[in-house]
Amino acid sequence: MANVKDAYMLKDGGIAVTPKQDSISATAATLSRFCDNYPRSTLRFLTRREIRQTAALSAIVRISSQSSTSCQKIKGIL
Repeated sequence: MANVKDAYMLKDGGIAVTPKQDSISATAATLSRFCDNYPRSTLRFLTRREIRQTAALSAIVRISSQSSTSCQKIKGIL
């Protein structure tokens, strides 16, 4: 995806990404494309603060995606 700098698989099966551009339109386009391609997954955008706090890869993958809304819920599949 065009706006994804790095992607990580999280402990609960969600996917976390660090965006290249941190704008509403870029985030919405990335989320829309992701949910079209993976309708049963959850995408979590990592904030700059989270990236600074979790310098090690092992700390990033332990993050939970529970605070993110799943694509099923966004698309109204649930």
